[in-house]
Amino acid sequence: MRRTKIVATLGPASDRTGVLKNLLIAGVDVCRLNFSHGSPDDHRRRAQDVRAIANEIGRSPYLLTYRGRKFESHNLRRDRCRFKSGRSLSWMLN
Repeated sequence: MRRTKIVATLGPASDRTGVLKNLLIAGVDVCRLNFSHGSPDDHRRRAQDVRAIANEIGRSPYLLTYRGRKFESHNLRRDRCRFKSGRSLSWMLN
């Protein structure tokens, strides 16, 4: 089992045709969206693209969103959860 997780920050460069699919096929485990930049529509579209491509290729990456020092994590097959300030965070991915 691979112990290192691959995190990709999505943005304008990953919007080009085929780039996101290639990232997921290459083994990206976490797709990160920085809500400090871009519009809500950009982020919504990117999240929808991740879900659609992940379903198409049979992957289940986490979707991590953040704005500054606020973090949220979403598993595409589980319910959304929030992390509280001052708490420890451990990532365990199957």
